[in-house]
Amino acid sequence: MDYQSMTFEQWGDIAWSDEVYMMLSEIPGQIFVTHCTGEAFDDECCIPCFKQSSVRCIVWGLIMRDVKGPLVILEYPGGKEGGMTAEWYWEQVLEGALVDYYKLMKKDQPNFQFQQDGTPSHCVKTTTEWFNKHHIPLFPYPPSSPDLSLIEPVWHILKSKLHDYKHQPTTYNELCAAIFEVWDNIDYNDIDKFINCMPEVVQAVIDAKDGHTQY
Repeated sequence: MDYQSMTFEQWGDIAWSDEVYMMLSEIPGQIFVTHCTGEAFDDECCIPCFKQSSVRCIVWGLIMRDVKGPLVILEYPGGKEGGMTAEWYWEQVLEGALVDYYKLMKKDQPNFQFQQDGTPSHCVKTTTEWFNKHHIPLFPYPPSSPDLSLIEPVWHILKSKLHDYKHQPTTYNELCAAIFEVWDNIDYNDIDKFINCMPEVVQAVIDAKDGHTQY
């Protein structure tokens, strides 16, 4: 796939999707503290660390230019082996959300392409067969390329806004309700700016030659 030759309109045809963990009292990103010599361990320069919250959920979402697609709170077994399986992905995401969304969008987006990362549940034979059966074209996505996943910065926005939520949730149901409300309030311009700068992102990745980029 020649990403460099893609036009502004073509980038708008791609539906970017992914899953993300959300949990109570999550602070997004790394926090840096500026202090003077000898103050590193003063109380005002230290941020307490707590045991990871057991109240969490997996969220699947989808974005396009000028579009916030369906957001799904996924049911999952939990525990050590509680990650997304192909069966869960098929039942809850593909059949549960994507197929109806695709039918709706292809009327206005005849060149619709669906992007997913290389997670094993996305790449098994049964998943591939499902896409072929429903004639949903997949966007060629290189493995291990988070710089090219445009939903990643949107997840960061979601987590940041959830952290600043007016009433911090204390239960699973409150967390889910807050996630939906915050998602609904994310500005379309915040999504579009990532999609619209994709040519610059692609060029930065090429110039970095497998190294890091600002994206």
